[in-house]
Amino acid sequence: MIEGTTALLTEVEQSSPTKNYNLSKSQQLLLKWHNRLSHMDFGKLQDLARQRRLQKAIANFNHPICCSCQLGKAHRRPVASVTKAHPIDSDDLQPGDCVSVDQIESSTPGYIDTYSGKPPSTRYHAASLYVDHASCFMYLKRHYSTGGAEAVEGKQQFVQSAHSYGIKVKAYWADNGIMAK
Repeated sequence: MIEGTTALLTEVEQSSPTKNYNLSKSQQLLLKWHNRLSHMDFGKLQDLARQRRLQKAIANFNHPICCSCQLGKAHRRPVASVTKAHPIDSDDLQPGDCVSVDQIESSTPGYIDTYSGKPPSTRYHAASLYVDHASCFMYLKRHYSTGGAEAVEGKQQFVQSAHSYGIKVKAYWADNGIMAK
């Protein structure tokens, strides 16, 4: 090793262990050197170890991922351009003339609203979304599954909600899943 680095080597070796329990001791040591030397490239650090300027233990293995370096490499993505909105069909000028319906399924289950006590173990996995073409009124009904019985129940609740605003639904537009039937 290079003269004068002994004190630095001892300091890095004796510093408190990182919280990366999933890393080997050599990977933890390499990550400490990476942080200590201002996030120097792992390949360069391993070259220094092969030249015996750093501990030989860090010379040959896959390097760990540094969260700070990953964040530094991140770039903000541009906002997707907004497409021109489609005009309302000439037949859909009044609320209730046509309502779009789509069913959404989520791989991440959603919690059920509770106001007190322990939340129930059941979770929402799907939803139906209703959008009126003329008024852009939206209604979302959450479901436990994508079954037809819950979809029909959601449609009935949407009709009741629309009726409370004085809207009579004349037509529905749907394109997939249980809604296509």
